[in-house]
Amino acid sequence: MVAREEVDVTASPDTSAEWWTTSDVAAYLGVRLGTVTSYRRRGHLPDPDRQFGRTPLWRPGRIIAWHESRPRPRPGGQPAPAVRTRGLERALRDAIRGDRYQVGSKLPSERELAAQNGVGRTTVRVVLARLASEGLVEARQGRGYFVAVGPSSDEEPAAQSVGGTVVEVAEASSDSSHDLQSPGRIDPL
Repeated sequence: MVAREEVDVTASPDTSAEWWTTSDVAAYLGVRLGTVTSYRRRGHLPDPDRQFGRTPLWRPGRIIAWHESRPRPRPGGQPAPAVRTRGLERALRDAIRGDRYQVGSKLPSERELAAQNGVGRTTVRVVLARLASEGLVEARQGRGYFVAVGPSSDEEPAAQSVGGTVVEVAEASSDSSHDLQSPGRIDPL
């Protein structure tokens, strides 16, 4: 019977070794093997210096230099979801009220908005739902989100759809010439 030597995988790898395997890199970074593999697939980790069969090998100095130069997240990681949501909401609101999107034009897909703004699709959905509830955009099932108001919507009277016909709703004024004359009868404009 051959005696097995147990290896402590949580121990720090030997920085004076000539090569590190994926296990050594994982131990140095303090992550699981699968995380190192994911880093490699996404291009977040330097390419291996060498392959031994299917085993990638790195020079320890290269991994140490890469790790020390990596940007570190602030304490707590990414900004709070509320901050990301408000930033995306502000950006979309400005784009809609500016001249970037015309009334009736389709907004980019949830996936595109998420990628452009560095947020998740759930954040995009929350923002779009909020803008839809305010009447800035309208959701069309299976088609996406479309701009519902024009750039200068703050100054123009609101428009409402009544029986398929768009009707402008005038602002209430102190001028009584447009008030009801009697119940059920409207004075012509």
